[in-house]
Amino acid sequence: MSFDAVMQHGEAVKLGLSRNDFLEIHVLSGAPLVDLTFLSYSQGYTIDNNMAVMLTEGNRIYDINNEPVLVLSKVRTQSRINILFPGCIQEYYEDEQLGCREILSNILNTRKSQLPSTVNLFMDVEIHPSGQLTILNPNGVAGDFVTLEALENVDVGVSVCPWKISSVEKGMVRVVHKTAASDC
Repeated sequence: MSFDAVMQHGEAVKLGLSRNDFLEIHVLSGAPLVDLTFLSYSQGYTIDNNMAVMLTEGNRIYDINNEPVLVLSKVRTQSRINILFPGCIQEYYEDEQLGCREILSNILNTRKSQLPSTVNLFMDVEIHPSGQLTILNPNGVAGDFVTLEALENVDVGVSVCPWKISSVEKGMVRVVHKTAASDC
């Protein structure tokens, strides 16, 4: 195992995954929102290749060269995994706390304007027939988890949303990076 830590709202980590490594994100408490990205992530190719904006087990996450980089190898949650939103920003908050985009930009050592969109884990969104979106209260529960397998070497950023609503603020996750050589 290369990394195993409990994270709470407002925290983030950068992990270097090698081909065939696994990244597990487990909900421990509350209803956290988790954003994940990598510098060459392509929201467009991910939508095109999966023909979906809500990802499920077996879906792949693509880079700007239309190459699959990660695959959702196990998804055990009532919540959804969507690729609709770029991650929150500091301007959304009255107290000017950092948003997921600032946090991820910092750990991935890039400007916020250069950061691609994010994969939103445990975030429920309703898509209305008109095309309008409604962000629903998170409903992830302890025991929910997502496992991603790296199909290529990639540095990923994982943040736990700093949004200060009770269910998200109390949310905690365990992030585990298992190397290909470790026992998965």
